[in-house]
This record gives sequence, C-alpha cells and structure tokens, in this order.
Amino acid sequence: MSTSSPRPDHPSPNRREPVETFDQIWKGWADAFPLEQRIAQHRDDRAGFLRTLQAASRAIPGCRILEVGCGSAIDLCLLSQNVEEAIPIGLDISLEALRAARTFARHIDVGVPFCCGDLFALPFRDESFQLVFSQGVLEHFPDPGGALREQVRVLATGGTLVASVPQTYTGYTLHKRYAIRRGSWPWGWEGQFTARQLSELGRRHGLEVADVFGYQYWRSWREP
Repeated sequence: MSTSSPRPDHPSPNRREPVETFDQIWKGWADAFPLEQRIAQHRDDRAGFLRTLQAASRAIPGCRILEVGCGSAIDLCLLSQNVEEAIPIGLDISLEALRAARTFARHIDVGVPFCCGDLFALPFRDESFQLVFSQGVLEHFPDPGGALREQVRVLATGGTLVASVPQTYTGYTLHKRYAIRRGSWPWGWEGQFTARQLSELGRRHGLEVADVFGYQYWRSWREP
C-alpha cells in the first residue's frame, strides 16, 4: 500500500539540482540490475549503517520511521522487513524514485507507504517520528542546514537521527570530484563531509552527537 501527495510546484532555493535531474537518475532503475543483486550489495556495503538503524528502531516498540530522500528505499524496506511493529514511511521529491521504491517494496513484500514531498518543507507535524534517516542526501545541497532543520523538527524528543554522507578523504570522493569537473557524474552535484564537519552540522541544529563512523569505500573514519 502506498500514498502520494501532489509534487511541489516550486523547488526550494537551496536545491542545487532540478527535480528532473533526479527523475532521470531513477527512471528505469528497477530494470537496470536484478533486485536480488541490489539487496545483496546493500546488505554487504551498508552493514554498519543498517545495524545502526536496526538498533535505534528496535529500542522503541512501534517505532515511527521516516526516510527522507528515500530514492529506491532499499534501506527502509529492509529495515521494515527486519524490525517487528515498525511504522515506516519514505519521502522523495522524485516520482520516478517513488516508482522504484514501490517496485522494491512489492518485490520483498513489505507494506511501506511513500509520499512525494520536499525535504526542505516536510509535510509532517512536529515530533512525528522516533527515527529519521537519510542515505546519500545531505551532500546534494551546498547548504544542507534547511534540510537537516526540517528533519530535527519532525524528530520526537529522545529520538534518533541518522545521516549517511560521502566521506571527504576517500578514493570515491577523488573520483567523484574529477567526474563532476568533467560533467560525467550521474548523480548531480555533490559535496562531502569529514567526521568533524558532520558532527558540527548536527550540533548547530540542536542534535547531541552519539556516534560518527565510516563504512564502505576507505576507512578514513572509524569502522564499526
């Protein structure tokens, strides 16, 4: 079962890429590689990230979970599959991303609802979720403060916010910067963070930083 709301007519001034860029990225995503291959890749490459999400959501029975900029929502669907009584929802501004997300949810038979919305103006009440997370989202904005501020607004008191972003000192980032300069990077504009930068961003928006760790690519941050 899924739900959707009207696509926002006017993108946020903080958004670097137009919605059409992300629509193009996600168009045909479900047909590009076998879904079982994608599941295996996520479970392997993002093991530490998924363990963090599972620990946070299992600590609260009936945990209300929001993934912002969910894209294919693989992480959210796997989380929903492995955490009993979780109440998940995924949000993305791209309708093509939401089509990919619904395809994946049907594939593993989980009832995750999705909605179309702007992460700079989340369509949810204050303190609606006990776990809010994103994977590969904040780096797409030169100033991600507005997006993080909205996530903090909808996070319940005592809840957990998890943000996965590219690390600064990795081979991946070197390759990405080169590709962006050449105009051949398929994911639009991207920045990157050191562990200190990510921690400071969270503190500026009222978060208490519980942990920062690295996974995948190179071990420039502490590997769990």
